[in-house]
Amino acid sequence: MPRERFVIVVMLGLTAITLGVHVLATFDPLVPWMWGVHAYAFFPRGWLLVAVAAVVAALVAMVGLRPPRFAIPGGRRAPAWRPWALYVAVAAGAFAVFWLLRARHLFLGDGFVLVDSIPRTDALHNFEPLMAHLQHAIWRLAGPLFQRPGSRPADVAAATTALGSAVAGVLFVLTLIPLSAELLRAASRDAVARADVWTRAGIVVVIASQGFVQLFFGYVENYTWLALAVTYYLLTAFAYLNGRASLLPALVSCCAALCLHLSAAALLPSLTVLVAWGFLDARRRRALLGDLVSGVVLVVVLAMLISMAGNGYDLPATLWQIARLVLSGSGDTAGYLLSARHLQDFLNEVALVGPLGMLLFVVLLGGMRWVGRPGIARVFVGVLGLTWLAGVWVAGDSNLGYARNWDLLAPAGLVFAVAGVFLLLELAQRGEVRRLALGIAVAASLFHTAPWIALNASFERSFERFKTLPLGGGRTESTVGYWYATHGQLDAAEQWLIRALDANPGNSRAHYLLGRVCMMTGRYDEAVAAFSAARIQRPDLEPFRMALIDALVRTNHGSAALAEVDTLIARNPGVARDWAVRGVILMELNKAGEARDAVARAIALDPADNAYRDIERQLDAPGATVMLLGGTATVLGGRWQELMDR
Repeated sequence: MPRERFVIVVMLGLTAITLGVHVLATFDPLVPWMWGVHAYAFFPRGWLLVAVAAVVAALVAMVGLRPPRFAIPGGRRAPAWRPWALYVAVAAGAFAVFWLLRARHLFLGDGFVLVDSIPRTDALHNFEPLMAHLQHAIWRLAGPLFQRPGSRPADVAAATTALGSAVAGVLFVLTLIPLSAELLRAASRDAVARADVWTRAGIVVVIASQGFVQLFFGYVENYTWLALAVTYYLLTAFAYLNGRASLLPALVSCCAALCLHLSAAALLPSLTVLVAWGFLDARRRRALLGDLVSGVVLVVVLAMLISMAGNGYDLPATLWQIARLVLSGSGDTAGYLLSARHLQDFLNEVALVGPLGMLLFVVLLGGMRWVGRPGIARVFVGVLGLTWLAGVWVAGDSNLGYARNWDLLAPAGLVFAVAGVFLLLELAQRGEVRRLALGIAVAASLFHTAPWIALNASFERSFERFKTLPLGGGRTESTVGYWYATHGQLDAAEQWLIRALDANPGNSRAHYLLGRVCMMTGRYDEAVAAFSAARIQRPDLEPFRMALIDALVRTNHGSAALAEVDTLIARNPGVARDWAVRGVILMELNKAGEARDAVARAIALDPADNAYRDIERQLDAPGATVMLLGGTATVLGGRWQELMDR
């Protein structure tokens, strides 16, 4: 079979597979298990029929028409656009699409935790050295745009993070334009092919229509910026391979990606290919040494800055820790990485962030026998794609569940798409074949990605979809219960949390949330039981123990509450809040002298916080020693709850 016919057959075959699995995923028994392709299941059946018909009609038109009628010949001059006008128009259109169709929910990834933490801290995360600082800076800069009377800090943080996601999406699309040119230069043998503006447009649309692009639609998480950094790394890497740039921009962009998330370590093998090629090429060797020296200085400076920002953060040690964690499968259920369940999750993941990326890369890599001896660009692409493929395969389950934590691996969809498109361009050297193949890819990709964007833009559909996710361990049920509880639907929350514990009695988060629901409904004895179960399973989590202390105080179990707070103080005697809580409990136990000493210790540890001085005055007030029968909450009022919430 001629290689260009092989390319078209592959594209048609992948399109047929894409349509087939999406149709299968709409059948109710398969909906929970095909979570990477079941978007159409949450829309009226007619949507799927119209989409399939549109793709089939597009394929018939593209394949049936003769190339001269179908495509503008590659040699024709591009429209006389001024570069700045083109970029402005693309940026404005991209932002409008990303923002107007942005996701309207926080169910995926760590969205709930993220929006709660951004207003309170920019503390460094072990796996994301600089992301917390970036998200916090965006919140401080853009927060006033979304501040409304009565709005919660978390709501403002969600809006600013979504805005950052859309802005990163605009930068991503603008980076794709020069990247498409570098891909064509690396894959083409003649100048006419490299000047084909319509092929470049097809490359941009194919890459930008893969499932990972959902990250840029107002998605509230951190991997959006990582995907942008990886895109820029690919641009600089191909520019270096084409002799149009030095290695330094690739080194800088790789460092930037690592600073945003340590999973970008998967770029390092491909960077090694660039360095090795520079040493082997005499024309580049002298400049390479200067680039490497500059790169080493950059790495050292960044490591020092991150260490200072993170109070001694050790970047190399953390990278090694992550590598050991991933390779050992720690945190996964026994045998998960070699199980059918893991294969199912893996296939769903690569389909969700694709659908064509990984399959296109793997299939076309096998068809490279037609192209002859591999050039450096193909070696680079092969190492890049295989490294990320191995990373996605060995990445196991997580505390959130594979389907909910899909975004951690989403940037791999970008890598697979770029690698697959490059191999397609190498195999199909004729312009009309390239444009036909890219047209087929666009049809299949939009069929997959468009309903996901529409689904995430609807809270109701997204919530119903989340309820079907097979996260395991009661994680789906506990998250649904959390949402109902935070929105005042306590009966529904309790039902879902009980379902979570039926599915997994060891779900400490479900025990904790159930305790919260019991507290909100005044059932403090039941809250003690729930919080106790949560604390037994996760004694390391301070919020669980603080919630138990609160419930014990409200049920007049002062001695038990004192034992719990003493455990916290023994673990870290420098927390002012814990000493204040101890003082209040001691006062309830009629140990006034010890109580005042404890509150005085809290004031000494944090003299700037007037709340502790207010507590001291309240404890000294007449009648404050008559505390039992729920007296703590009565005497301190809001101060007690403030202590519990710290």
